[in-house]
Amino acid sequence: MAVLFLAAPCRAAVDYTQYKHPKGDFVLEHPSDWKRYYGMQTVWLEPPARESRAVIGLELHPYGKAEARTAEEFTAELMKGEGAIKKLDSKAEAKVGSLKAERLAFTETLERKGSYGQKMPGPMQEVFYVVPVAKEWFYVLKLRGIGEPFQKVLPEFERIAQKLELKAPAVEEPKKKDKKGSKPAGG
Repeated sequence: MAVLFLAAPCRAAVDYTQYKHPKGDFVLEHPSDWKRYYGMQTVWLEPPARESRAVIGLELHPYGKAEARTAEEFTAELMKGEGAIKKLDSKAEAKVGSLKAERLAFTETLERKGSYGQKMPGPMQEVFYVVPVAKEWFYVLKLRGIGEPFQKVLPEFERIAQKLELKAPAVEEPKKKDKKGSKPAGG
């Protein structure tokens, strides 16, 4: 009697690593084989495939004078392109870790063109979690990608959002000077 075993589709076990911000502002758990790199107030994550065309970012806002100062302003800026260059797929209240957030998903509506006018793969899809953590601070967790790579990364992005621990950065008070304009003794 011959027995036939069929391979059932299953997800391979994934190893995770935690990245803890040096000042304790956040704890980010992600697959350990993903590339992690840094920008100004940003951590980027990218799956190992070179042609992945999907990237996840965690940004602390605001970080510039022309930048939206609040989570509401940031969301309003995202919505400005709706209808003209992208369509809103969904907008809902959500949670990132234990914090309230707003989740917005968009699909680009313009045809993507390269520097020589050639048609580029597309459309670009984006998902944003906008997470206020203090009156003056908010985080944006975002996923940008194209096609199948975007779809493959989306479940991991949602897992990252659920596991993410965020808090407002500690703001250091400037040291006060004594009456003569010098720093106090011991300071």
